[in-house]
Amino acid sequence: MLQNIRSGSWFTIFLTITLCVSIFLGTLHFFRSDILYHTDIARDFLLVQEMVDEKKIFLIGGKTSIPGVFHGPLYYWMMLPFFMISDGNPLVVSILWLLLYWSFLAAAYYISKKLADTSFALITTALLATLTAYLPFGFTHTTVANFLTLPLVYFIWMYKKTSNWLFLAITVFTAGLLIQFQMGFGISISLILCVYLVYQILKNKQYKHLLLGFIICIPLSTFFIFDVRHEFAQTKSAMAYMGGGNSTGSLTAHLSARLFEFSGSFRLIDGSLDQDQKPISVLVLVSLVWLFMQRSILKKDPREMLTIAMVFIFGFWIALLFYKGALWSHYYEPLLPLAVLGVSYFFILCFSQKNWITNYSNNYWYKHLL
Repeated sequence: MLQNIRSGSWFTIFLTITLCVSIFLGTLHFFRSDILYHTDIARDFLLVQEMVDEKKIFLIGGKTSIPGVFHGPLYYWMMLPFFMISDGNPLVVSILWLLLYWSFLAAAYYISKKLADTSFALITTALLATLTAYLPFGFTHTTVANFLTLPLVYFIWMYKKTSNWLFLAITVFTAGLLIQFQMGFGISISLILCVYLVYQILKNKQYKHLLLGFIICIPLSTFFIFDVRHEFAQTKSAMAYMGGGNSTGSLTAHLSARLFEFSGSFRLIDGSLDQDQKPISVLVLVSLVWLFMQRSILKKDPREMLTIAMVFIFGFWIALLFYKGALWSHYYEPLLPLAVLGVSYFFILCFSQKNWITNYSNNYWYKHLL
């Protein structure tokens, strides 16, 4: 089947049609002048309206779940030109949503093609498009973080592969952007990133590369400037919250909540019936573990980057074991593209020319169990 996929068969046509239909469905609302406008989106428009009215560029964005702490303002700066040109017309501002979403799909295709080949790229992008076609209908700053995790892991992989300082600089800058758009996710990922990159730098004895860590100060400069001008109000609020004993309850309740949320990060289909989707989460998780035990049947093996992705997924949840506050789904939704990347590779492994049972029988571990 893999040969058929590569040779432009019916399956390639099917994937292309699926991708096009998903993009069309994600754009249809624009031509119908029908966009999502819930309370968070209304808040975003009010903040931008305030910038226009007061003729000021704000240094903070929307509130976080921590009292007195705010997300970065970059998303609102991006909204501002569309808002001003249209005199606050939400439909025109929604063009920004479309552009960001299309850029996300284009980046996903480019990255997955670099990892393997066109068939892998088509499967990954088509799957992502079908799962996220609803996003351009209306989103906030937290949604933009979903678009950055795949490029972040790609740049990490490129740095590990080439030891080129430019990829490290882009990686650090991207981590800062994640904090701008989604502080809860961005800070956790940045901590894991710091440990991982320091290990790689010390391992390769490229000590000068440690200085590139200061690049994160560029996207985080708005937080620094705001705090300096307001007597470190956000820093004090964050420290007070972290030391205030906020908790989801007993240790058992805390671990149970984290386990449920952890499985949710592998849920491909989002919805209100989270309990009913646990089998999907378990299946995806098992699939990701299983694929690392298989022999690659692609000319390029994407498992090195997939390994980095898994390190960040599991590292993210280990770091959050120490966070006692409540976790909302948008804290871990940016992990979805990484899970999809693994599912795409799992699909190719299962439906390659060789029967997947044969592939498994040739596995190193399988041989040594007999």
